[in-house]
Amino acid sequence: MTVAYELTDGVAHVRIDDGKANVLNDVSVAGLEDALTRAEHEHAGALVLWGRPRCFSGGIDLELVREPDAATRTASLRRIARGLLALWNAPLPTVAAVTGHAVAGGAVLALACDWRIAADVEANIGLTETAIGLVMPTWATVIAQGALGTVGAEEAILGAAVLSPREAAEKGFVHEVVAGERFPLRVTEFATELTDLPTAVYGATKRRLHSAASERAEALVDTDMGPDFAPRKDR
Repeated sequence: MTVAYELTDGVAHVRIDDGKANVLNDVSVAGLEDALTRAEHEHAGALVLWGRPRCFSGGIDLELVREPDAATRTASLRRIARGLLALWNAPLPTVAAVTGHAVAGGAVLALACDWRIAADVEANIGLTETAIGLVMPTWATVIAQGALGTVGAEEAILGAAVLSPREAAEKGFVHEVVAGERFPLRVTEFATELTDLPTAVYGATKRRLHSAASERAEALVDTDMGPDFAPRKDR
């Protein structure tokens, strides 16, 4: 199973593990969407998104990007965009447990969570789209700006730097870096503390904070994730 869900002490734990790079595709995004729905219906007070050991997510499945059928490709890419926007707008506190590598769309997945705690392991973190020949879509830029600020997001996107977890903390990609053996406990403790916040107020406040940027991003999903979304080879 790619995505597993468990509600414990008011915290929804969502674990992504495809045995490889935890890529974003129809299967993983469907699991994420289902988990968000369950967490809301079960009145979870917080949600934690976990990666697999040493890998949070390697980003959008490149097999999907190379899909020769344009209709299939664009439908899947647009679903990924809307799935990550749904996570960004989730009406409860969300925590990314960054277990390892989080690059390109995997970094966007982490930044879509309100809080981010990284394991102190050897890992690469960064918005590497520019370096691999992908034009950053508006929805991903909006999510990055929400986490890093306008200037920080622009530097991260255009520079496409690859950071260690501690360097990522200095740049605002993550809020904390925790030693491996303490990491799961710290993430769970932090998420449990968040359950004390009034969820209805939290969700309403987040909607107000995100509304303008979210509407702009949503309006451009079909264009940004259209037939031309593919690695560029011109340099």
